Amino acid sequence: MRHGVTIAGFRTALGGLPDLTARAGRVAVAMTMIGALGVVGVLVSAPAASAGTLTWSTQASYVAAASSLLSGSCPTASTCVAVGFSLAGGSALYETTDAGATWVNDSTSLPSGITYLNSVSCTSAGACQAVGHGQDGAALGWNGTSWSSEARPAGANALASVSCASAGACQAVGTSSSFTGTALGWNGTSWTSETVPPGVSEFHGVSCTSAIACQAVGLDAFGGGVAV
Repeated sequence: MRHGVTIAGFRTALGGLPDLTARAGRVAVAMTMIGALGVVGVLVSAPAASAGTLTWSTQASYVAAASSLLSGSCPTASTCVAVGFSLAGGSALYETTDAGATWVNDSTSLPSGITYLNSVSCTSAGACQAVGHGQDGAALGWNGTSWSSEARPAGANALASVSCASAGACQAVGTSSSFTGTALGWNGTSWTSETVPPGVSEFHGVSCTSAIACQAVGLDAFGGGVAV
C-alpha cells in the first residue's frame, strides 16, 4: 500500500467495511495509511447532486489526528457525526454543525469503557445510536444533550453496524460471544435479541428503510457472503 493513499471502500483490519452512510449532503469516513506510523482519520464530503453524481473533497478544516473513523451519519445537511477509535486507546467521536466547515473532537463526551465505535445512525440532531466494542459490547444513545450507555442482551459483545429508520426503530448487528451472527432491535427504550437464520457467523452491515424493512449482510460459517 502506498504512503498517504486514502481508501474509502476497503476491508479494514477490524473485519468490516467503513460505513459510508449519510443523508442530506454526504459525508464519508475512511482511513489513510501513513507508512508504518499507523492509521489516521480522514473526512471527505460532497454536496447533494440531482443526477446522483457527487464530487468529493477532503475537509480542509479537519486536521488528521491519531484516530481512525469508521462510520458517519448526517441527519441534516449541516449536522453530521463520525465515530471510530483513537490509536491512543478508546473511542473517537467528531461532530459538525456547519456542513463540515469545522469538525469538533467530542470524544470526551462518550461514556468510559468503550474500546471503539464501529457505526452510528442518526435520525435527527437530537437522536443517534452508536454501536461498537467494549468489555462486553457497546451500544450508546444520544438524546440531544448527552451520550449514555444502553443495556444489551447478554452475548451481544461485538456490534458492527446500526441503522435507525426512526428514533424508536433501530437494528444493530454483529457477532455474538458464541461466534454466530447476532441481531438486536431498539424500540426507543430498550434493545432486545432477534432470531437470526442458522449458518450466519457474523454480520458486517445493516440498513433499514422502515421499522419492518431491513437488509443485513455478513459471512456464513465457511467465509462466504450472506444477505438476510
